[in-house]
Amino acid sequence: MTTESPTPSSGPDQKIEDIPIDIEHTRKEVRAATVASSANTDVTGRAKQKVAEAKDRIPERTIPTTDVLVENGHTAQSTARDSHTLRAALVKPTVIAIATAAVVVVGVVKWLRGR
Repeated sequence: MTTESPTPSSGPDQKIEDIPIDIEHTRKEVRAATVASSANTDVTGRAKQKVAEAKDRIPERTIPTTDVLVENGHTAQSTARDSHTLRAALVKPTVIAIATAAVVVVGVVKWLRGR
């Protein structure tokens, strides 16, 4: 509520004709204070407004998130493919080398026994 100085006509020297004007001025102040007070105590209305604002912001946040997830998925797939290809390239020579070494060992053992 605003604290304004009394009108010049208020007080003990006030004229009877000025009383309705003073009453109307006081009523306007009370209405303004009531409206301001009811706006502050309207918890349900403010909560509904905040929910509506949050719902409006949700699509703005989910679209970039979805795009980021899709991009990260593609990156993970390509990394997995590259890793698998690299491992496959490294495993083949290793398997061939182990198999060749085993054949050589078996051949040497048979050759030594046959002598």
